Amino acid sequence: MSMRISRSLLTMIRLFEGAKHTEAYASFRPQTPLKVAEIMMNYLKKRMPPSSSGLYQKMLDVGCGSGQSVKIFSPYFETLVGIDPSSNQIEMAKKNINDAKILFDVGFGEDIKFGNESVDLITTCQAIHWMDFQKFFNECHRTLKPDGCLLVHGYDRPRIFSHSSNKIKLDCAEAGNRAEKAFKRFYAKCKFHPRRTHIDDHYSRVFDSLQSDHKTKDESVTIQKTCSLADFISYIDTWSGYIKYLEDAKKVADGKVENILDIFIQTILQEWGLVGHKLDEINVDVIWNVFMIMSERPMFDAS
Repeated sequence: MSMRISRSLLTMIRLFEGAKHTEAYASFRPQTPLKVAEIMMNYLKKRMPPSSSGLYQKMLDVGCGSGQSVKIFSPYFETLVGIDPSSNQIEMAKKNINDAKILFDVGFGEDIKFGNESVDLITTCQAIHWMDFQKFFNECHRTLKPDGCLLVHGYDRPRIFSHSSNKIKLDCAEAGNRAEKAFKRFYAKCKFHPRRTHIDDHYSRVFDSLQSDHKTKDESVTIQKTCSLADFISYIDTWSGYIKYLEDAKKVADGKVENILDIFIQTILQEWGLVGHKLDEINVDVIWNVFMIMSERPMFDAS
């Protein structure tokens, strides 16, 4: 099967290829909760029992990045494979994940290098919006066993709240509302690729385009993390939309760039009455909403 990627997608992929960016991405990206694996495996078990050993044979994670999402499925499978278009992401995954059952390699969701009907479960986290949906679904149809399943999942943009240790005068709800307003202004100015809107709508259009005898959505899981404001800013600093904003702004500003991230930081400090405090001494509670699409083996579309 031939593999074609548009220039725009290649541009976005290259944002993840730099070694420095890859390391930051792995350090600050939210970790997929174990609950995601539990919900998915319950769905799979209703359609296909594990082997006599209690394990399934093979799982494939497409667009694995630095390996954060594949490792939570390790207790359920004999072999797990993560593929990603970025060689730097794959090298970081091999460095980060110390599990003999998990293998990593460069690869694409539209051209999976596995045999027909050889995989029990295919997953993809925060990645399908960069793929050609139908080519990917057709590859899932080809490589999944007849009773195999597909999981497409992701998480939306974060919401931040002041941690109780900051001892600010505002109550938690009001502090969160002010942070949300400031963050929305920052987010609106980021230059994300148009395909990022699939994240904003929780993959609703992906769900609609998936042809399957049975598919369902689950949005019951959240990711919750407490960290310093400095660590949260380091995470935002890896965002492709923020990086693209800075690149575009530098082209037209003669070196004078309005740093929207700095403006967000200063707004938060002022709203919370923490001006003068060090960012690594301010703690924040961060919440991401998780969305999951679980499906039986997709139908093949020859159109």
